[in-house]
Amino acid sequence: MPYFSGMKKAPWICYFAIILFLATGCNQRSGKPRLLVFTKAAGYHHDSIPIGVQAILTLGSQHNFEVDTTSDTGHFGEDSLRKYSAVIFLNTSGTLLDHYHRADFERYIQAGGGYVGLHAAPAAKYDWGWYSRLIGGADSTGRHEFDGGRAWYTPSGDSDASYADSAWARQLLEGIEYAIGDNKNLDYSRATSLRAPEEDRFTKTPVMMGEFFEPTEMTILPNLDILVLQRRGEIMLYKQSTNTVKQVGFLNVYSVSKIKNLNVEEGMLGLSKDPDFKDNHWVYIYYSPADSSVNRLSRFSLENDTIINSSEKVILEVKSQREICCHTGGSIAFGPDSLLYFSAGDNSTPFDEPGQAYVNHGFAPLNYAPGHLQFDAERSAGNARAHQAGDRRSIGAGNTAYRRSRLCLRGNPRSVFAGSYLMPATR
Repeated sequence: MPYFSGMKKAPWICYFAIILFLATGCNQRSGKPRLLVFTKAAGYHHDSIPIGVQAILTLGSQHNFEVDTTSDTGHFGEDSLRKYSAVIFLNTSGTLLDHYHRADFERYIQAGGGYVGLHAAPAAKYDWGWYSRLIGGADSTGRHEFDGGRAWYTPSGDSDASYADSAWARQLLEGIEYAIGDNKNLDYSRATSLRAPEEDRFTKTPVMMGEFFEPTEMTILPNLDILVLQRRGEIMLYKQSTNTVKQVGFLNVYSVSKIKNLNVEEGMLGLSKDPDFKDNHWVYIYYSPADSSVNRLSRFSLENDTIINSSEKVILEVKSQREICCHTGGSIAFGPDSLLYFSAGDNSTPFDEPGQAYVNHGFAPLNYAPGHLQFDAERSAGNARAHQAGDRRSIGAGNTAYRRSRLCLRGNPRSVFAGSYLMPATR
């Protein structure tokens, strides 16, 4: 009896195999894999969508998986998504999901779900960074594990002929099978995105009315007091204990143009408390000092409800062309990595330039001609290219791009309104 003889010599091998089989089986979905094909086209509508749906239905009947189809975003609730081994975005376009459904779809992938994107699927990503990373490069067919799940994308699938091609149909099947994986139950304990609470769970409680003049940014302190910047230089403090507001500081800032009828946006721009504020009482302010044509990022101490001007430690100065409107930017915030993130606007006029044959109609102003600096966003934060010494847009006063080449850029500058910088806070 060699089989049983082997068991006597190494029974643990069989026990291990049995345990592994049971563990795997307990986590397996029951029945056939089920897919959700999502076809919503909030932008351009591809005529091949019905043909694509039928092709996937056919693949399902031939290869033993179930298929549901919808253009209704209501299927992207967590309870609905749980049923599916993979979700297929079939030539979707435009802004498809609200913040509730985006969070639930992120959690679905993080719990082990699968994603398949066909052709126009990336068109839903422009204001959703996580989705961009889920798709990957989006310029060629490829697959990868991402954020706990599996994703496969192909730029093909835009025409009826694609689905009639048997070789391409096999490739699509391979992508679907990759997204399905082992068809395991989802494990939502692995999900890290937070579900968005419903609006009816919130109650609006007015705290203060009519007490501020041109407020720009605020930061909430650990004791729930709130520091508020006013653009023209005042630093205000809302006291939670007494429900009152008082001025606790002032910086002399450039906030009014010398040119008649020209509005400016400079002044007090960005505010954030230090992550260790409870112990060090530090706050960071990004502002436009009146005596220098720069925007300055500095650290101050807040002691006994007073900003101590003499405690200022300058961290960064960005040259700025003044007497130009608009898009100053300047919001600052600490991230979970304790890095201070700083943003800069393009310091350009967003409106159509009078008397010009070609105007921007709301898109980025890009007039390179001499004498039109305020209509050229590429001289500043509107330029996503690398800046080298000698580049005309890296030279001259008022160029935030000059500073940008010496800082670390995070994120895709093409997908944000203004360039973002990060730096370790000075300790």
